[in-house]
Amino acid sequence: MRITDDDVKKIARLSRLKIDDTQCQSYQQELDAILDFVAQLDAVDTSDANITQSVARQELRLRDDMAIEQKIPEDVLKNSAHSLMIGEGGVYVVPKVVE
Repeated sequence: MRITDDDVKKIARLSRLKIDDTQCQSYQQELDAILDFVAQLDAVDTSDANITQSVARQELRLRDDMAIEQKIPEDVLKNSAHSLMIGEGGVYVVPKVVE
């Protein structure tokens, strides 16, 4: 699959990035290289590979679950530029991204 100029412009628009035509060409080449690398990874036969969750040999340190009373949502919302407290909880006010 090849990335077109339209694909790069659409990705830039969705990412809210402003790019010019010279940058568009550069991003197109970089994204093509990434997709080529992913295609190489996809071609590797991993049917005989052992399933691992981590390459580091560590055991998880478990701790007892303890319920504690905290007001984290209020503290987090207080730091937000645009938020509303509604009842027991709050919400973030974000710009519309879906047209």
